Amino acid sequence: MKQTTFTSPDTNKVYTIISSVSERGNWDENGNYAPVEFTQYSIYDNNYFVQFAFKEDEIAAAVEHYELPGPDVSSRFD
Repeated sequence: MKQTTFTSPDTNKVYTIISSVSERGNWDENGNYAPVEFTQYSIYDNNYFVQFAFKEDEIAAAVEHYELPGPDVSSRFD
């Protein structure tokens, strides 16, 4: 695990980013199991997990979506 920070360009709020590598299974075209590693970037606001990204260059978009959620987050039926 690796810990870094990200400062929002919109609010100047500092978020803690913890990256961790995990493995999941996948099968190739011959039906053989092939492990695949991926990195998850967990985003924390004041020690609370709030968002995640699977690519480092998507952290900014994930933070922006957390700070300014669009109409896709809820509906009038909630």
